[in-house]
Amino acid sequence: PGGDFGAEPFAFRVQLAFDRSSVYPDVTARQASAAHPLGSSNNPASDDVMREAPFDFETVLAMSGTAVMFGNDVGVVGGSATATHRLDEKGTISATYVRTETVKPQGTPIFAAALRTNEGLIGYSERVDERLTLGFSVRVIDSTLSTTTAVLDVDSDTLGVDLTLGAFYEHNETINVGMMFGGGYAAIDTDGTLLGGPLSIDDDAYNWQWTTGVGIRAHETVYLLADVKVMHIETDTTGSVDYGRLSVGGEWFAEPWLAVRSGVSFTTAGHLTPSVGVGLYGNEDVVFEFAYVYNAFPEVELELTEAHLLTFGAAFVW
Repeated sequence: PGGDFGAEPFAFRVQLAFDRSSVYPDVTARQASAAHPLGSSNNPASDDVMREAPFDFETVLAMSGTAVMFGNDVGVVGGSATATHRLDEKGTISATYVRTETVKPQGTPIFAAALRTNEGLIGYSERVDERLTLGFSVRVIDSTLSTTTAVLDVDSDTLGVDLTLGAFYEHNETINVGMMFGGGYAAIDTDGTLLGGPLSIDDDAYNWQWTTGVGIRAHETVYLLADVKVMHIETDTTGSVDYGRLSVGGEWFAEPWLAVRSGVSFTTAGHLTPSVGVGLYGNEDVVFEFAYVYNAFPEVELELTEAHLLTFGAAFVW
């Protein structure tokens, strides 16, 4: 799959691949989340949507861990911590830290890559009336992508900032609509060697993305979602790429203590990525989530082989 997409710069495809990621395993399992009414959604407006019991919490601390296997090796691991706090009358603030680290450089005998990232995100959402909730988030990312081939050995250091605006609209008791628009800028410094000689490039990168999602409560225990996302990335030196992804997913509360989730995504490059997961709710103050994704990063499968992602999370509610 991919056609001409495989010829796009590797750094572009890495960014598009990791755009799929979420610090919440329930979102990883469903994939679609823009119109989901809980704070785990990628929509920055979602935190303040549901304030009535049993969602009348004051503070939530969530943590997750992720392992990505390329072939038979654990290649990348990551961890996150998120704190969410409800203000007294309206408004919810959140803060997230994410660390990603390559355990073992991945690739083929003629290509290897390693990635390290540190991300920080702050967000705010507020329910402005009985149907509409608005929110925003700001993300700062510091990353290093190391690439080695027969002729190239470079480290690309990136420092970037993104702003995302979100809206969540409750059309009625059955249908919700979520929308997000975001953009960002990053400075990229690349240093290393090419054909044995020194190489140094300073570059500027820009991105924007638009997501529209619909959520349908098909039954009191079943919630279905679909997201359409369009992304654009460009730099001053390597051109640009446009990319689209359709994600469809759902969750079923088979028991009050057990949620079963599944999702699948399709891209304009011809990639298909399925996922499954479960949530355990034995105690209203503690939640455990698990998810698995097959072919998790198809955008870089050409260089890094097929990826399998496993993630686990826990949330503690006060």
